[in-house]
Amino acid sequence: METSSEREKAGHRAIRVIVADDHNKMHDMVDRMLGPDFDVVLGVSNGLELIEEVERANPDLLVVDVSMPRLNGIKAVERLRAAGQDAPAVMLSGVTDPEVVADALKAGASGYVLKTRAALDLKLAAEAALRKEPYLSRGVASAAD
Repeated sequence: METSSEREKAGHRAIRVIVADDHNKMHDMVDRMLGPDFDVVLGVSNGLELIEEVERANPDLLVVDVSMPRLNGIKAVERLRAAGQDAPAVMLSGVTDPEVVADALKAGASGYVLKTRAALDLKLAAEAALRKEPYLSRGVASAAD
């Protein structure tokens, strides 16, 4: 992946990210984990806000918690896909249940990262999603088989 200065010289902008997590501290943590090539333009706390803001902000990537109030992340991604929104979505969750992982992928998520592995996996998953490649954290890989 290009560095931030290489992107600027080539006329590229940072990759615009919306983070959906009901724990506000995760918005800043995701920003730090992704690094300078990514710009967290917005943090929302539930799936309904995510749906509303995706249309307005036109992000390049979504980082979405599975468990959120009002509308969970899986249902939010499913609704976004049904509405024709195609920004890749990486699920970020503490949930390792194989059925939940499978549901997230069926709903249209590009990747699934465990919060316990986020420091190692999140940027890799984001880069894979932007290349339209799947990414699963270790510990959930067998769940999607």
